[in-house]
Order: sequence, then C-alpha cells, then structure tokens
Amino acid sequence: MTKARSRLHAELNPALDDAPRLRALRDYWLARCPAAGGIPRRQDIDPTELKEHLGSLFIVEPIEGGSDFRYRLIGAELTAMHGHEFTGSKVSELFWGFSSEDAATVINAYQIVVRKHVILRAGGNVLWAGKDYLPFDSLHLPILAPDGQSTWLLGELVFLR
Repeated sequence: MTKARSRLHAELNPALDDAPRLRALRDYWLARCPAAGGIPRRQDIDPTELKEHLGSLFIVEPIEGGSDFRYRLIGAELTAMHGHEFTGSKVSELFWGFSSEDAATVINAYQIVVRKHVILRAGGNVLWAGKDYLPFDSLHLPILAPDGQSTWLLGELVFLR
C-alpha cells in the first residue's frame, strides 16, 4: 500500500502482499464466494474458522437507506482500544474524538464496499478515541446479509504497533 500524506488512504482490490493477516482474511472470504461469482453470505462466515482474527473483526450493516451504518459485531481488541463497547452504535454517533467529517469518510468507504461489491483496504492513523498517534491497516469485504438481499460489510482493523 502506498503511503499517503493525508490522515487516511484507501485502495480498491488490493494485492495485500505486504499484509499477510489481511490477505488471510481476504483468501478466506474468496474461498466462500459462490462459484459463479458474487459474494459470500453472512452465514458462510464461520467465526470458529477465524480465531486469529476475531479480536479485530467487525461487521456493519447499512441503515437509513445506506446513509449510515450500524456496528453489529465488534471484536474484543477494537472494544478495548476504544475503551467501551459500541456494538449497536451508528457510525454517525461515534463522536469520542471522531469528527463528523471523519464519520463521513468512514461512511463513504463503507458505501463503496456495499454498493459496488469491491474489496477496500484503508490505512492511516486512528481518527477516533484520541489515539491519532496509532497507525492501522484494515480490510473491508462485502457479504450478503442474512436476508440474502442486502449487503453488509465484514472488516478487520489491525493496529500497527
């Protein structure tokens, strides 16, 4: 991933040669894609097969017509870094050191993944929880919601210590 001077940078359909942990999640996701193309269903993602990723995984669903997203699952590492549980929260509501501009950036990235069914890698420094000194790398993957109609997002966020 190319280093950027801005706070965040993103790349569509990344190679992930420099990120073995994210590549492993992407390969797991690819192995569950239907043979005829498309994206895996939520029920195709088995947490027991992702033990090494669980603490840093998250699942979000679009709400309000896709103008916002709700966190349905947050890994323990992410919860600990934030200092409190935010499963069930909307991206637009997360204002502990997270500006409305930052929220819009995150929502836009999530919209790209769920609307276009593409893989997105994002990185930079943490924009939230007063930890802008902490770099991260993340991967965002589209998955079909349990209803089989709408698209959710499966992601992993890794802190680069």
